[in-house]
Amino acid sequence: MSVIYFECVENKEEWKKLTLQKIEKWISSVALSNILESFNATIPEGLGLEEVVEWLLKFSEEWDYRKKQQNARDVKTNENARWLVDDHEITPEQMKAVKNGINELGLINVGTPLQCDYDYVVALGGARLSCLLRPLYAHEVIKEYGLIFWWLKRFKII
Repeated sequence: MSVIYFECVENKEEWKKLTLQKIEKWISSVALSNILESFNATIPEGLGLEEVVEWLLKFSEEWDYRKKQQNARDVKTNENARWLVDDHEITPEQMKAVKNGINELGLINVGTPLQCDYDYVVALGGARLSCLLRPLYAHEVIKEYGLIFWWLKRFKII
């Protein structure tokens, strides 16, 4: 499977249609199925797109380590003890399925931009440093590959 990219188009209805198609392709991919199967799970039959996404979100809560870290308490001090949370319950087979799957799904190892002209950069983050480091990395990629954004051209920033 090749990486599934999301395009931005000007027509809002076309953009919505394309985005929903990409989401459907992503959630029905063999890579995601293999990850789920490694955890003895499959997406239930007969669900609509929104219901599948809700099911996947609920399924993924098992690995919400940030939430687990917030709830972990040291027995002696009753203070937060994030170091008590680990991923030892994940088997080597599951880890292999996840690593292979996330690569195929384009969640890692996409290092070189495919185009030189983009509409948006989305730098997701949630941890303390992610909010700083991811936009800085996005800036480095933009500079390194000479990426062009329509709004930079429009306002004569480049």
